[in-house]
Formats: sequence, structure tokens, C-alpha cells
Amino acid sequence: MKRHMTLLIIMLLFSLFALHAEIRVQYEPEYYLIFRKGNDVPTSSFSPTGFNQNRIVAHIGTITITATENEPIIRPILEGFGTTNGFWFNGPLTGWGGGYHDTEFQLYGVTTTRRTPFGVWFENNSGGDAEFILESGTVNANPYVVELFFRGIQPSNLYILGEDYVMVDGSLGSFNVKLKPSTSWDYFYVPVNDQEIPPDGSPPAVPIPIPVGGSEVPIPTVPYGVDPPELIHLFTIIQDDPFSIHDAYGPSKQVRVGKAQITMQNAVQGGIYGVDITFSSNQGGSEFQLHLQGEPTYPFIPYELKFLGQKVNKGQAIAWSPLGIPFTSEDIFVTNINESIAEAAPSGSYSDTILVEISPIE
Repeated sequence: MKRHMTLLIIMLLFSLFALHAEIRVQYEPEYYLIFRKGNDVPTSSFSPTGFNQNRIVAHIGTITITATENEPIIRPILEGFGTTNGFWFNGPLTGWGGGYHDTEFQLYGVTTTRRTPFGVWFENNSGGDAEFILESGTVNANPYVVELFFRGIQPSNLYILGEDYVMVDGSLGSFNVKLKPSTSWDYFYVPVNDQEIPPDGSPPAVPIPIPVGGSEVPIPTVPYGVDPPELIHLFTIIQDDPFSIHDAYGPSKQVRVGKAQITMQNAVQGGIYGVDITFSSNQGGSEFQLHLQGEPTYPFIPYELKFLGQKVNKGQAIAWSPLGIPFTSEDIFVTNINESIAEAAPSGSYSDTILVEISPIE
């Protein structure tokens, strides 16, 4: 009877989960904007984008709408806030008498189901905020991906390869996502990047900024045809002085033994960066070991390392993200030394050599 009850509970839980459907939206802004000819612009989801080489284009970001349990994605709408229809960039041109000029760009989109680029208009005729309908009916794709771009109005041969262009007018602003339910026209908001949707169905308090760093952050200088500089991680360990072993007895005591610090070069302000950090040792076994100096084979004192508030498992990576710009530092602790083993060990100075490695999280 008990076994049957357990099986029944599992079946009921499974049924409840199976009936639960949801729609989630993720937005990933482009950290480093680059103008390229339209046929050369890359995206994170599909290629080609449908742009041609007669206009220059910069990829701005990617919206991904995903539904579970066959939930339909119906009539997706982008609700814009503070986004203009025109964007003006200043920079050197080959024509118009040479020198520096302002040229206009527009916001364009390409989606999984609409592969021909189209204008995205968030500003109404009176200059106020507006909504943009991406699809008029049910989307025949899951996930449904929307790529956003700057697209120049002037021909690409006016612009000079390797030169920089600075936005002097216009704003990308921010957005929310709304969908239509299958049984009514009462649109509902979908959380973007885990937004909080009020219980009454009203708009989220904070819409999602389109540019990196926030809707009020100026667009950085955009180069034409120049790849971003390589992101460089400079990693150092700041060593602390030797510690008394009594300070790390048991799991409730810990003592700092050093600080890990990462300095990033060429990071874009507002970008989200991270690394996997791994601690390892040449000593055998799964535990870290303190050895009497000069006696590498002598009986050892086991200990634990803590980093980012968690136990370090030898050779297993820990995700360290997000990283601050330009640098981030975190303390390294020793803890959980067995008092009985330590008190029975010969007196002297004990040490261990730890190899610390980092690898960028893509």
C-alpha cells in the first residue's frame, strides 16, 4: 500500500508539471557595435540576414521568445519606451564634399519567420511612445527570434572603412513584450530577462533597455568594419601572510589566505563577463593537503578551500560571474581543518601549492 501511494504522488506531480505551460523572453544586447556592409553583418541566430551590401548595418541585440508545452505564441508586440525612429551618426564621408557629416540610420528587424529586413517603428506621429506588431497572428516558430539592427539610409560607399561614427541624435530606449491570448484580445505581458510582472497584469515597472548599460547610456563610438579588440583577462593572486592553524579548526571557522583578482582590458562598459575558475593541486587524492615543509611525503593535514562562499572541489570549475569592470577581487579561505589530526601532527610550518586557472565563459 505504501509503495502504491508513493507512485500515485509521483504521477500526480508529473501531471501537474505537464499542465504548466509558460512563455519566456530573453534579450541579449550586442556589447560591441560594429558597422558592416549588410551582407557581412553577423547575428547570433541565423545568417544571412537579408541585408545587402548597398547599406551599412550594425547588430544591436537579440530577442528570443520561447514557449513550453505547445503554448502558442500569438501576435507578439514590442512596446517601446523612449525609442526614436531616426538615429543620426557623425563621421567622415567620401562624398558630399568630404569631411564630417551627419547621416541618418533607422531601427530594423529580422525574425525567424520574416527574413526580409523591415523597419521597426516605436515612435508615433506626435513623437510619443508606440507599439510595434511583429506578427499579425500565431507565430509558426518556437523559439521565435527577433534580431535588431541599425541600418543606414545612405549608400555604403559613402562611408570610410576603419573610421569611427558617433551618434549625435536619437535614442534606443527600452521595451516590453506583449502577447495575445488564444481566447481574447486582452494582451498580457511576458517577462523579459526574468522581469517581475505585477499580479494585476499591468506593465513591468522597469522595461528592458535596448543598449548595453541602460536606456540612458549613450551609444559608444561605432567603427566601420573594424573588429572589436580582444578581451584580455589579467589574473593575479594576492598572497596573505601565514596563519595560525587554530583559526581554521572545524567548518565554522575560516581564515583568509589570499585574494583572487581579475583585471579586464578592452571590456565594454555594461557588458556581462564571467570566467570559470579552477583550483587544483599536485598532491594526490580528492582533498587539499597541508604538508610539513621539506617533507612532501610526510603525513598531511587535510583542509578545505572556500571561494565565493562555497566549498572548492579540487579540479572542478566554479563560475565567477558577473565580473566588475575594470577589475574584480574575491577572497580565498581555508576552513574545516580537523583539530585532532592537526594536534597530532609534528610542529613546524605547513604549506600547500595550489594551481589556479581561469577560462572565459563564452
